[in-house]
Amino acid sequence: MVVLLVGVFVAYSLARFLGEANEGLLSAQAVMRLAALKTVIALEVLLPIALYIGCIVGLGRLYSDWEVVAFRAGGVAETRLMLPAMLLATVIALCTLLLCCTRGHGPTPSCMPARPSAERKPIWPVCRQDSSMCSRTRGHSLHRQA
Repeated sequence: MVVLLVGVFVAYSLARFLGEANEGLLSAQAVMRLAALKTVIALEVLLPIALYIGCIVGLGRLYSDWEVVAFRAGGVAETRLMLPAMLLATVIALCTLLLCCTRGHGPTPSCMPARPSAERKPIWPVCRQDSSMCSRTRGHSLHRQA
């Protein structure tokens, strides 16, 4: 499943980058390098998706073919069937964490404290502190930390 998803993603990336190479913006070496780098970046999303789809398809097939009923009749608990899937999910989660952390932005960048700044810069140049068009008066902050 991972190979299929990565293959689709690589084909999409190559098609996009080859379009830019056709216009003369990228060389062939740059196209291959960018496609490879984008694939490594996308693995942190593709691995959990592949695991989810694989578990749904595999366990769904077991349930639809009444094999889970046969396992239960034979004395095998459902937890024994789910344990390998949970172990694989743990391994995939650790691999995803490793991919995420080695790229330099950590597992949850939103939980990191914001860098303090001396001034606040408006998102839109039209919105100023004293402007009546600014939606700050309605309780929305249009300013962000620099």
